[in-house]
Amino acid sequence: VEDVWYTYYNMLAQYRELQKVYASKTAEQQKDLRIFMLAASIYVYDQTQSMVDLFGPIPFSEAGLLSTKGGDYVASNAKFDTAEGIYTFLLDDLKSIATELNTLTISAGYQTAFKTQDFLNKGDVASWKRYANSLRLRILNRVSGVSSFQSRSNTEMAEILNNPTTYPVVETNAQNIQIR
Repeated sequence: VEDVWYTYYNMLAQYRELQKVYASKTAEQQKDLRIFMLAASIYVYDQTQSMVDLFGPIPFSEAGLLSTKGGDYVASNAKFDTAEGIYTFLLDDLKSIATELNTLTISAGYQTAFKTQDFLNKGDVASWKRYANSLRLRILNRVSGVSSFQSRSNTEMAEILNNPTTYPVVETNAQNIQIR
C-alpha cells in the first residue's frame, strides 16, 4: 500500500510541475501545448479516482506543490480533500476537457511531437476523447449510489450514452486505453 501511495504522489508532483511550467508560458505557447496538458490531466484524474476508491479522502487539491511553493515544506502540507469534493472536481473538469477536445486544433509540428511522446494513445486524439468520457462514465457509475450524486449521475450518464458523437466512449477491446 505504501508503494501505491508514494508512486501516486511522485506522479502528482510531476503533474504539478507540468502545470507550473505550462502556466509560465505565453498564451500562444499554451495554445500549442494544450493537448499535452489535457492528456496529462486525464491520466492523472484516472489515477486519482483509483486512489480515492482505495483510500477515501486524500490530499489532492493542495498536494504536490512543493516546487510551486518555493520548497517551503510547511506551506506545502496539503489538507485531505473529501472523496465527494474530489469526485465533483474530476467530473466537472473531465466534462470540460471532453468539450474542449471536440474543438481542439493541434498544429502539425505539435501533433508530431504529441504522437512521439504519447506512450499511451500514440497521439490519437480520438482515443483521448474516449478515455476522458469513459473515465467520466466510470466515475458517474461509481458515485451513482450516493444520494448527493444520484441526480447528476443519471443525467450525465444519459448525456454521454445518448451522444456518442459528442461523447465517444471505449466500446471495443481494440479501443482499450492501455500501454501496449
